[in-house]
Amino acid sequence: MEIEVSTKNNTAKEQEVKSILEDLLSKYKTPLFTSQIIVEEKSVPHSHPILTLNTRNTEPLFLLKTFIHEQFHWFTQDKPNYKECITYLKKYPDLRDCNKSGKYPNSFWEHLIVCWNTRNFLQKTLEKDKVDFIYTDWQAYPLTEGFVQDNFESLRRDFEQFQMVYPM
Repeated sequence: MEIEVSTKNNTAKEQEVKSILEDLLSKYKTPLFTSQIIVEEKSVPHSHPILTLNTRNTEPLFLLKTFIHEQFHWFTQDKPNYKECITYLKKYPDLRDCNKSGKYPNSFWEHLIVCWNTRNFLQKTLEKDKVDFIYTDWQAYPLTEGFVQDNFESLRRDFEQFQMVYPM
């Protein structure tokens, strides 16, 4: 898939993040489910309707994690078994650190899938010390990330039932 990275306002910080992201895309075989990415200073990273990254952190490994995370929202939502998987995952209590706006009632369970696939990709792509470095920094969803780490193999089995594991 061909991917276009652009900036919203063409600021120096946006250009810097765009350049770092383009370097990452050339270095790693990242999952791509979107063809357009916008870098927008002071935005909150989000996947839809257009994958948007911000300029908060220019550390390449953190940017890689954020990019992969947002890509996996597309992967997850496009799967035919999405609704069934979300219903099944509701056996896990909502840890309440994902749906900050209150607009997305299934956010926690979707984030289980997204965070698991992100961690799985990073663990299979990077050296362990780099993965550890990424996950010791600030996390947008610390309770969910901790749950994914602590329940990694059982979640894998859950996701495999619904074809929600990105093939590596």
